[in-house]
Amino acid sequence: MEVRRYRMVDSEKLSETLCTTDVNSERKFRCADTNGEWHPHKDYQQIYPDWLIPPDYTREASDYWKYVLVIYNDRFSQEYNAKPADVPEAWKSITREQALNGLKEAFNIKD
Repeated sequence: MEVRRYRMVDSEKLSETLCTTDVNSERKFRCADTNGEWHPHKDYQQIYPDWLIPPDYTREASDYWKYVLVIYNDRFSQEYNAKPADVPEAWKSITREQALNGLKEAFNIKD
């Protein structure tokens, strides 16, 4: 798992969307690897054949990433020369415990 540099073209803010959600959508991305051309997220493996982004159909599985973005939003924005993401208020109420439980559930990890 990794965090990739991804910001909105018009606002230069970090994107608050999750890759696991984007691969199930009609959203598109563009970057140097697509030569600046828009490419559907759901067809990401045409550009990145070694990547595997499992679609996230549950809210709990993505709580980890929501929590990470809330905690590190400012740091990520500095690192990637972008403005901080507009994080939904509901994400700010996700606890560390909820985030870890969602991660454990998503990857079938037993205590």
